[in-house]
Amino acid sequence: FEAGQIQQFVSERDKGESHGFNKCMFMARGEVLKIITDDDAFDYPAIRRGAAFMREHADVARMYDDIAHFLERWLDALASDHRSYVTVAIGCTGGQHRSVFLVEQLARSFGTRWATLKRHRELDAG
Repeated sequence: FEAGQIQQFVSERDKGESHGFNKCMFMARGEVLKIITDDDAFDYPAIRRGAAFMREHADVARMYDDIAHFLERWLDALASDHRSYVTVAIGCTGGQHRSVFLVEQLARSFGTRWATLKRHRELDAG
């Protein structure tokens, strides 16, 4: 909990690892979210530098704005049409982790109003 890096810690009974993970993701809030398992270690300054790098590039901001505006325009209509979920997939082959950054930002923005579950294919695979 020191230095403001961990904002909330919950340890409670669940129905297994997947159930615990899903509960955690629905409760999670923050700019950088990570499930800590086993002996994970983080270089927080490197994470912050990467996020700052993404924020400095206009093309990343434009892509975020385009996706966010689309979702803002259509989510209410989709919900009122009895859609139970909407999938937003962002792929990146450029090796600069823009897709990860964009997914994190979109989940943070839309997670305050909508149930949001994010999945990073390569990162989640371990």
